[in-house]
Amino acid sequence: MSRFPAVVLAVLSLSACSTHDQQTASESAAASTPSAQQVPAGSLEGAAAAAGIQKALGGTYATRTLTMADVERLSAAVRNIRELQAREPDVARHMDEQVKAGKVSPLQAVTSEPRLRDAISRAGLTPEDYFQISTSLVQAMTVAAMMRPEAGAMRLREIPPGVSRENVEFAREHETEIRKLIQVGG
Repeated sequence: MSRFPAVVLAVLSLSACSTHDQQTASESAAASTPSAQQVPAGSLEGAAAAAGIQKALGGTYATRTLTMADVERLSAAVRNIRELQAREPDVARHMDEQVKAGKVSPLQAVTSEPRLRDAISRAGLTPEDYFQISTSLVQAMTVAAMMRPEAGAMRLREIPPGVSRENVEFAREHETEIRKLIQVGG
């Protein structure tokens, strides 16, 4: 089984992305995933994993074309959120409870919490930007990792439909820089 890059896990843990408010978009992303007959030989497991990524991260969130400026702002937002959580642990706990109870989506939880909204805005992002950048980055980094030979049975031979080729190439080209920025943010 392949090992996901630390940056993917870091961003996943920071992006409280549920499918609550993405259900329709996720279903259409899953429906557009190629059938087993259309997938190149040797990549069925990878295609299944990519379909899961699309379902979890697709839809309206993972649609942004990434830039290094985005990753830098995301890193700053993550740093601000971590500092806030260290000072006021109730912020994250309350948000998690609301999201897990299905009362609000992660985006609604962040938008309705002034302290979180402020932590993100001080980095030059809106909550929507934060989720778009986070999910686009996770999706691109995950697919890039799954395309490496080391991915073994999970290896993808091509970028799945619905995944931005431009973002995957960006993730490959800037992996070292992205990892450094995410580590600084986290």
